[in-house]
Amino acid sequence: MANIKSNQKSIIKNLKKTVINRSRLNNMKTFIKKFEESVKSGNKEIAKTNFILAESAIAKTSQKGTLPKNTASRKIAKLSAKLKALA
Repeated sequence: MANIKSNQKSIIKNLKKTVINRSRLNNMKTFIKKFEESVKSGNKEIAKTNFILAESAIAKTSQKGTLPKNTASRKIAKLSAKLKALA
């Protein structure tokens, strides 16, 4: 642990941010997995619903600064291509 008080605060702040960012990423990955499972099952209606949820989660994660914009855009494009291939 750091000796200087401001450094101690900084370490605690970074740990809190790390927990929040990991939570956001895990939440996003969960929605992506649900979408991919629905695509594998071949159900279009459930896939569309899950796509909307996954897209929203990715956008929120990017908006909060956890995920870079281009990465979020690429992930959404990949999911969209899978949805179009299903139809």
